[in-house]
Amino acid sequence: MGFWIIRRWPLTLGIAAGAAALMLCEPAAGWLQYDRSLVLRGQIWRIATCHLTHWSNVHALWSGLAFVALAGMCEVRSRLLTATTICISSVAIGGAMLLFLPKVEVFRGLSGIDSALLGLLAVMILRSRTSASAKWLALAAIVLFALKVSGEMLGLRSVFLGKESEVIPLPAAHLIGFVTGLCVGFCPMKSRVRPGN
Repeated sequence: MGFWIIRRWPLTLGIAAGAAALMLCEPAAGWLQYDRSLVLRGQIWRIATCHLTHWSNVHALWSGLAFVALAGMCEVRSRLLTATTICISSVAIGGAMLLFLPKVEVFRGLSGIDSALLGLLAVMILRSRTSASAKWLALAAIVLFALKVSGEMLGLRSVFLGKESEVIPLPAAHLIGFVTGLCVGFCPMKSRVRPGN
């Protein structure tokens, strides 16, 4: 059973394992997090690697669980589209922070990529030959996501982080990620999208 899961979700499990390992090695996480001043000095890898780092075990847990669920559902449908979404969104989010959000000095977390995978999964379901109820669920996910980002923009805290959390959600990262996932999902690619299970 374990080998079957590894064969079906190698990309998902590999990234999740990397993020989990970084929680055990804080010095490495500090070397990979987004740090605007260091990126501007030439450490550009931080634009993409910051997504593997987290501020706390709770932050890593919620972000990681969402990643495994969403990436796993996307990967069984199309590994190519999943990998493309993860790669493009990781660079797009970090790049947008560098160009348009100068007040964001440090950043960690998978939530932007989680948002991208949610957008991709919604499009995969909407474009597949699946039941009407599944398509309605995909549309509902899009609406709920829009409400979540709107709430974050108004200053509401994430229910997953809790009121006492020092982690401040960055709605721009979530929005950029989500739009990236939608765009990748709608792009014509030669990879066949397998129907949902």
